Amino acid sequence: MSKKSVIPVENDDEVTMPLVDYMALYKTVRKSQFSSPPEPFLLTSFEAHGIAEKTCTKFDLEIKLTVLKDDWVEIPLLPSTVAMSQVSIDPSNKNDIFEHCTSIRNDTISLSLKGKGSFTFKCVIQNPYENSRRNSVNLCTPKCSSGKVTFTVPQQNNIQITMSPFLTRKLEIKDSKTILISSVPPTNEVKIQWTEVTVTQAQTETKEEIKSPEEQIVTSIQETSFSVGEGILVVRSKFDLVLVHTSRSSFTVNVDKRLRLLQIDGYEIKRWRFTEAVVDAKEKEIQGSRVIPSQPSSSSSQSEQVQTSNLKTLHVELNIAVVDSYTFTVTMEMNTGGTSVKNFELLTPFCEDVSREKSFILVETRTNVEVNEVSSRGVTPLDVSEIPSSLRSLSTNAVCAYQSLYPRESSITIDVTKHQEAEVLITSIDAAYFELVAAAEGKIIHRVRLNVRNTHRQYLRATLPEGYSIWSTVVASVPTKPAVDKEGKLMIPLKKANSKNDSSSAAFLVEIVFVTQILPFEKKGKVPIHLAYIDVPINILNVSLYLPRHLNYNQLSGDLEKVKYFSNHFTPAVAQR
Repeated sequence: MSKKSVIPVENDDEVTMPLVDYMALYKTVRKSQFSSPPEPFLLTSFEAHGIAEKTCTKFDLEIKLTVLKDDWVEIPLLPSTVAMSQVSIDPSNKNDIFEHCTSIRNDTISLSLKGKGSFTFKCVIQNPYENSRRNSVNLCTPKCSSGKVTFTVPQQNNIQITMSPFLTRKLEIKDSKTILISSVPPTNEVKIQWTEVTVTQAQTETKEEIKSPEEQIVTSIQETSFSVGEGILVVRSKFDLVLVHTSRSSFTVNVDKRLRLLQIDGYEIKRWRFTEAVVDAKEKEIQGSRVIPSQPSSSSSQSEQVQTSNLKTLHVELNIAVVDSYTFTVTMEMNTGGTSVKNFELLTPFCEDVSREKSFILVETRTNVEVNEVSSRGVTPLDVSEIPSSLRSLSTNAVCAYQSLYPRESSITIDVTKHQEAEVLITSIDAAYFELVAAAEGKIIHRVRLNVRNTHRQYLRATLPEGYSIWSTVVASVPTKPAVDKEGKLMIPLKKANSKNDSSSAAFLVEIVFVTQILPFEKKGKVPIHLAYIDVPINILNVSLYLPRHLNYNQLSGDLEKVKYFSNHFTPAVAQR
């Protein structure tokens, strides 16, 4: 009969046990740490089959999942904003024994499962429409490795269905229904939108629902910023459009002909192009300075139709016809013709074919230039605090702000002046301490310590006495190898502030130790002693000179003042790590 192993306990904090038992326990603990997977479940794939009904959209959702442990596992599926019904779960192996329930926790519908294996979760969810026209829905989906969405609109005549995001999509017409079949990447939300396209609109690729002109209302609120730099003007215009009783799949914007397009941001943008802007001759007086009169023509009717404009038209086309509202942003730039210009005219971009419009305008400087308003037309001056916060947040140095209720008539003339830049001190020495120890045979050991602040300078230059010999150089507690320029000055590489966290307000210590040779100390005479010259201003300089004791010294002359003690003691800067 084997003897039972007992682990003696010597005190409350220590346990004594044989090494063999300890190693066995260690292996058991290590094995248990890696026995379970990082996540106790996997969401493999999902399929959603939806249809547009009268009051909402209805989806049959099927999710494939795998549980990797036998204990209870909570699996988040969908947000609690959807209405879920007809929930069921089937195991891949009919003989598997499991328990399950659904619950809502932290605004999420979760499935709790107890049982290891693969399962298929099925349910029916109902999503409300996103707008009053009932042609858009946001489908919340589980984030699976693969997904498939099938959506049906019970109408077959000229129905266009779009989905975002998607990997592949296919449109079918079957049994008087339009069906979109699409595969989607891992995502938590899919946006589906559908519109009806008439035959005439399909030919022109304009899917606007045309009713009587009185019912169509398009309102445009524009936010434009003019950023003036040294020879460059950057224009950023944001257009917030509100559509009532109409839909749009394209927009036109008139901009200054001198501008170059940098970027267009918006939802479902298909393509864009520029054309030369033309206006009716009868609108010449309304457009004002934005129109350049054409050459006289022998045909009066022809001259009344078209006038050459100093604008150009940007045409933006979308993949779908949008309703209710749409927002897009246009960023452009142009050369101003120099860093200093006079009477430079700023033309505000404006959207065509709108019922009402309002524009907020902000002029700012991006570099060291001065902007002064010469004249303005069609705008009302505002305080910078009165413009929308979304426009104000983009500005770092706003000069003036305006509001215009008719942007196509507005213009601002400014003068841009580039002044000569003043020299800025980018390196300084808060305090310096020179220690000199002289020997009777004529050698002096110099120890120079500097508390330096630096932002952009690469090297600190020091002019040392003739015949010097460097012993060591240390920058911020790190030994550094110095260099010598063509003029013989010692060059010491400096530490620079490279980020906002590494601020220039943090001083660091620079230390130089070198030896020079002077005349030996005789019983009587004069001995010249030269100090190191630093090419950076020093706020406080303390010098200590240690001389041989067997001689008497008087009649000290030079640029320094002899004192009994230092009123400001030197404290070496601590290196920031």
